[in-house]
Amino acid sequence: LLMTMAAWLPRAEAGGGKERTGVLEVTTRKECLLTAANGQGEVLWTYNANHLRRWQAEHARRVQRWAEDHKYEQRPVPKFAERREAAVRKYRHRMESACHEIAAQLVGYAARRRFAELRYDDRERGFCEQFPWWRLRAMIREKLEAAGLGMEMVEGKEESGTE
Repeated sequence: LLMTMAAWLPRAEAGGGKERTGVLEVTTRKECLLTAANGQGEVLWTYNANHLRRWQAEHARRVQRWAEDHKYEQRPVPKFAERREAAVRKYRHRMESACHEIAAQLVGYAARRRFAELRYDDRERGFCEQFPWWRLRAMIREKLEAAGLGMEMVEGKEESGTE
C-alpha cells in the first residue's frame, strides 16, 4: 500500500532573524509590466512580460476573427463555438497562471531582500490594457499577507473584476 500526502507547512524565518526594513516601491509602466525600486528611486527589479502582450494580441485577433465569422448565416450556434469557448478558457487560465507567477516572484524578491513593506501602484496600464490588473493586485495582496509583509496600495483606477 502506497500513499502520498501533500501539506503546506510554514517555514521558519530565514536570515537569522534579521529585521525587515524599507519599502519596495512597485509601479507599472508603459514599457514593461512592473518595476521595483528602493526608497532612493534606484530600480532594483524589472519584469518585462512581453509574452503577455503577445498572448493578448493573439487572443484579441482570434476573437475578432470569430466575431466576424459569426454572422447571421451562422446563427444561433456557429460550428466553431466549442473552439472559441476553449480558446477563451485557455486565455483566462494563462492570465490566471501568469498573475500567480508574477505575484510570487515579486513577493519572493521583496522577502529575500528583507523589505518590510511593499507599495504597489498600478495606475499606468498602457503596457497591456487587457491584462487582469485587478487579479494581479489581489494575488500580490494575498501573497504579501502570507509572507508577513506590509502593503500599501496606491489608489487609482479600480476594476470590478469583469473582463
